[in-house]
Amino acid sequence: MKSFRCAGARKPNIVALLLCAMPALAQAATPTHCKSEEQVIFSCNVGKKVVSICASDTLGPASGTAQYRFGALGKIELKIPAQPQHPTTFSRLGVMRGPAWADTHIRVANGEYAYTVYEGEGRGWQRSGVLVAKNDQTLANLSCVSPRQGLFSEIVSDSQAFVNETEDQMDAWLDTVIAAQETAENSNQKAQTGAASSPGQLRPRRGKSFVLEDFNPGIILPAAAASGCEVDSLPRFSLQTEIGTVHVDEYQFLHGCFGTFGVGFVIPQNGTPPLGFRYREGGRRELLDFLKGQ
Repeated sequence: MKSFRCAGARKPNIVALLLCAMPALAQAATPTHCKSEEQVIFSCNVGKKVVSICASDTLGPASGTAQYRFGALGKIELKIPAQPQHPTTFSRLGVMRGPAWADTHIRVANGEYAYTVYEGEGRGWQRSGVLVAKNDQTLANLSCVSPRQGLFSEIVSDSQAFVNETEDQMDAWLDTVIAAQETAENSNQKAQTGAASSPGQLRPRRGKSFVLEDFNPGIILPAAAASGCEVDSLPRFSLQTEIGTVHVDEYQFLHGCFGTFGVGFVIPQNGTPPLGFRYREGGRRELLDFLKGQ
């Protein structure tokens, strides 16, 4: 397995800086399906299995090959594609960064199935793993066990070797991975308590043009500011709902940002947990109508 050269990065990026700061021993201990003559693009342990994306020693806009591999070490169960090809033929890269957060993922397509390896980190949260989907419907979300951070090599900073995702595709990815995490967390809570949500709590909802769930919209605001999106902070307002009064803190993106036109918090006055929201163009009215019907 060839090690990457931290000094050779063409341009600084948060993924490369975090990775270069890791001790060499931690890098060497990373489980991987990559061969000694290959580069490790991504690799981590998901339970008893390992997921890796491996590439040839050189990888450029029109040269080199890569391959997605999954299975137990020494017993690969899945290779995409069957023979290594240039990554532009079967994958696409999404990189989102803000002053205090970053999200990087590579989506590998195989017919109606997609395998997305990802790593994200911000203040108070961290996620990494592989999300498996069929026809855009999530089948499984396997979290990395070891290591959990510094999983992408610096090669991802050279986006010319990959097809870059559009803003709409990156926005859809955030919706997907947050929803997958919420489903896992809700399942764990029900397994531990054996009970559904208490009466009087806000109900999460995914509408046609909005999402209301347990997430922190603060992870989007730094990225919006860094990207030059015009953000308007609205005065707090209140709504009367079936669970009582709720307060709404809202930030609008006047011309849209990452496909989103607004984010914020809904805070129940009865002291139950708040929920975060985000909406696409035209989704604000749909969100408010749902809240009034709570």
